[in-house]
Amino acid sequence: MEKDEEFYSECAKILGSDQKFIPNIPKARGRSGRWGPRQPGNGRFPGFGTIRVFSDRHIHMALNKPENIIKTFDSKEKVLEFLKELRNNE
Repeated sequence: MEKDEEFYSECAKILGSDQKFIPNIPKARGRSGRWGPRQPGNGRFPGFGTIRVFSDRHIHMALNKPENIIKTFDSKEKVLEFLKELRNNE
């Protein structure tokens, strides 16, 4: 989980955006129903879009700034390289 937090922080730094990391919270007793303990999730970059880590080999990116981009990557390193290249081409 710490690796995910570091990854999201690095993405935010490259994009020049804020990102608040919310650790996964196990289902609490007393909360019933499917949606009780749900959080909006990580990977939200206000003004840019989302980058979601589903596993180390499946990262989904949906950005609307600087251009509309929807891509899937198979490593975090490739995401960071793509973001750096994208920012350098602005």
